[in-house]
Amino acid sequence: MKNIGVDNWDELYALQTLKKLKNYKVLEKGYLKGSNPTMLDLKRWKLGLISNDFNLLSNRVIFKFLHYGFNCVDLLNNLTKSESIALIRHPIAVSLSRTVAPRLSVMLSSEIIDPYLSEKQKQIAHHLQKENDPFINKILEWCVQNKILLNQREKFKTILNYEELVLYPEQIINHLKKKFDLNFEYSEKDYTKASKTTLINSKKQFDKSSIPSKNSNLRLEKWRSKINVEDEKKVFQILDLFEIDFYEFGKNIPNEKFLVL
Repeated sequence: MKNIGVDNWDELYALQTLKKLKNYKVLEKGYLKGSNPTMLDLKRWKLGLISNDFNLLSNRVIFKFLHYGFNCVDLLNNLTKSESIALIRHPIAVSLSRTVAPRLSVMLSSEIIDPYLSEKQKQIAHHLQKENDPFINKILEWCVQNKILLNQREKFKTILNYEELVLYPEQIINHLKKKFDLNFEYSEKDYTKASKTTLINSKKQFDKSSIPSKNSNLRLEKWRSKINVEDEKKVFQILDLFEIDFYEFGKNIPNEKFLVL
């Protein structure tokens, strides 16, 4: 987000940032509208015609948002003439895989996010945050982000979950092809190789256990060996306070009503 003058968490979740986003030149030029920029605008792209982002035959572009977008789905959809997909993963698995929860304090004080939380939920979140439990803070951050996302579920073309992606990759790919009227061929290696971000962010050799396999079910249960039943109950008490029922206590996959397949 540095291109629009945002380089810290406070600015990212500030109301002023939404105004900056509306005036972002990339949006105006159509780079996010599912089509290539014009030839004259290619000078804005460092590698021009040989860029991996440019394909003469493209008519759609996919963008991945990691830390932004869940709170301004309407804005992004309208500005870019696009359709959004959300991806959710089990809160305990997510929290155990992270080292910090840098956005929690900012989110709880953000004027953008404030309308989505009840006074009781804010009080509970602030109270739990003061206990300074790193694991619980990560759970809280997950709850705030995904409560907002789920409150806007009708604005997404589809909401995927990590667990079904792992268990049924081919079926989920076919679901997306049908949902978005896509026509492309793929093979197993297309969904069993590390992404560029995985390789960039990790200096270690890629862990092949993170790709779909015959032991996918076992892999979804790996987090259970790192947490006890009482802690799991506490996590789901927090989810209940935030009125999130996407996942249920004792289960590795989402609530049946949220499953894609």
